[in-house]
Amino acid sequence: MLELEYFKKELCELIEPLGFNNLKFYVFGSFANSKKFIDIDLLIVYEDYKELQIVIKQINRKFSKQLIHITSFTYKEETELDFIQRTKSKLIKTTHNIG
Repeated sequence: MLELEYFKKELCELIEPLGFNNLKFYVFGSFANSKKFIDIDLLIVYEDYKELQIVIKQINRKFSKQLIHITSFTYKEETELDFIQRTKSKLIKTTHNIG
């Protein structure tokens, strides 16, 4: 069974080489809050839709043996919906513009 810390490590190793900026990754639901889960609920908050598409493709390829449900919002959409707060999502990775 996949554990949160292992997933976080694998996700970071996958995302960092892409060099994308201003993405935030959260987990929520049973994967974030208990040791028993059926699927992984992943939230990606983004600015650039093309970057999001690439990231989703990479995640689906890397974690093809796990059932991952990816939810994505722009920063504005997330602010309007307050999804992170309402679902008690846990931040696991942020990419930054370095330079």
